[in-house]
Amino acid sequence: MLSRRGQTITRTAATAAGLAVAALAPFSAEANPATVDYICTPALPGGNKISVDYNSGGKSITLFYPNGETLRMPIQRSGSGFRYGEGNVGIAGKGQTTITLQIAGQPARQCVTPR
Repeated sequence: MLSRRGQTITRTAATAAGLAVAALAPFSAEANPATVDYICTPALPGGNKISVDYNSGGKSITLFYPNGETLRMPIQRSGSGFRYGEGNVGIAGKGQTTITLQIAGQPARQCVTPR
């Protein structure tokens, strides 16, 4: 059984940790939203809107095509910025506002977040 003094320290530490997480949560969510919507040019078959779910700790992303299909892509080596790829599909960028979607045999698509 913990002493009264030990309980006070534990509660204080838990309260401080909770406050720190609560203070950082809104900032982190705004800085890097989990899912980002994009409009691509030229359009994909089925439309020009895609979504990318970045919520996997940077190890992979999930691409949501306009037709409802999804593709999970692991991170790839990149000189600067980021690059994800799987098979003949790749996404690269330096931030989340503009990305390049590359599909083998098709022109590269510039995808931007809607304003």
